[in-house]
Amino acid sequence: MTGRGSGTPSGGDQGSGTTSFSERYAPPKPPRWRGLLSIETVQSVLTFLIAVGLIGLIGYLAWTSIERSGRLADPPARSASDVAVEPPGGSEVVELTSADGTVLSAWSTPAKAKKSKTAVILVHDAGGARTDLKRLAAALREEHDVMTLDLRGHGASADAATTLGPGEAEDVRAAIDAAVEQGNERIALVGVGLGASSVLAAAGGDSRVDGIVAVAPWPRVADAVSAQLRDDDVALAWPADWATLVAMLFRTGRDVTSADVMDTVTRTTAPILVVAGADDPLLPAATLRMLENLAPDLTTALVEGDRDAATAFVTKDDGIARIVDFIDASFKRDD
Repeated sequence: MTGRGSGTPSGGDQGSGTTSFSERYAPPKPPRWRGLLSIETVQSVLTFLIAVGLIGLIGYLAWTSIERSGRLADPPARSASDVAVEPPGGSEVVELTSADGTVLSAWSTPAKAKKSKTAVILVHDAGGARTDLKRLAAALREEHDVMTLDLRGHGASADAATTLGPGEAEDVRAAIDAAVEQGNERIALVGVGLGASSVLAAAGGDSRVDGIVAVAPWPRVADAVSAQLRDDDVALAWPADWATLVAMLFRTGRDVTSADVMDTVTRTTAPILVVAGADDPLLPAATLRMLENLAPDLTTALVEGDRDAATAFVTKDDGIARIVDFIDASFKRDD
């Protein structure tokens, strides 16, 4: 018989305060804040942040490219004076059709002195019109027929997306065809800005072209787009410039880089005069030297100032005289 106070309590009767061996010697639980800094948690947070950043970047580039390509491709607003202005005396308005069916308007002005067998085609800058080149046209018509063209989406020509070169080159080719149909045997081209890129692209492989004046051309369209973005303080000018070029492809159906001057100068044997502003960032000395190496019959006329100073070359007496002399020499080269 067992006494009331004797013996040892059984395991099942142990007090609630008694702990097992595993519990007594288990390592302490880390504080909750340490779980938040685990490798897995940090990786998850970084993955989320990277995903959000990429989505934001893609969204920003998409918005920028859509907005910028709209500015570039949509025709500029045209004033009534550009559309309805009377042509110079003795001129007639002619209607041309570009390769893609775009209807173009041009002034055809015969030479004053005599029946000419030479014609000069004048092409304005982006956002301009044929009216910008009236003084140069007046000087050239003393000896040559002159055709002053409104590019697609400009002046009195039909609305169409601006393609930064390839479509406009087709417009220039339509003008060349018209000048030949009028009986001209030799053709010279003068272009400003977008017009400069267009005439160089149009002249490639065309033996009818005897001389080219390219005023303030864009060596590469991508550089011109990037410079515009930087001038407007647009964040991430690169890669926003390339996103804009891709958007232009979708808007216009054209590879707008296909008329890059750095490529087209190699496709013609006609003499070329490039007019550049000494402070034009798109045409630094190194780029001009490269152009001269690519096209051995290319010479450069430097103008004091920036790109705007170069484009004004076609409105000033000394600039007009230089262009007339160059074209006259081009026509006489093989005589």
